[in-house]
Amino acid sequence: MTDPVRVFFYGGLINPEVMTRVGLPQREQIVATVPGFQIRIEPWVTLQPCPLSTCYGVVMPVSHQELEAVYAKLAVPYFPCPVIAQTADTAIAALTYLAGPMERRVADEAHIAPLLSAAEGLHFPGWYLNEIRSFLPAL
Repeated sequence: MTDPVRVFFYGGLINPEVMTRVGLPQREQIVATVPGFQIRIEPWVTLQPCPLSTCYGVVMPVSHQELEAVYAKLAVPYFPCPVIAQTADTAIAALTYLAGPMERRVADEAHIAPLLSAAEGLHFPGWYLNEIRSFLPAL
């Protein structure tokens, strides 16, 4: 891997199966939060600024080439945004990627399930898991 950068992932890419499917080799993941952002899934996962919110995810080292390849496969364009991710014991300067403009609509359960499964496995707090569940389509 050449010229790795630290990237904060917060959507389906925190799930090892999704990582493999998009060609991103699994590697060490550091659980982190990014304050000042709220997760949105309408229908694609993104973050929106929200001063009193916090987003959970993972920080991983990823090369620029890998980032280009992964984000080229997604349904909507994502754009890099610098953030400060907070781990249990330190702050990490990282990039994250935010979705460009999209028509807001209800997300498919199949799109939310891998994120929710990974978030549960990473032991994100219950209130955050409930926030993810709130985007599931009503039955």
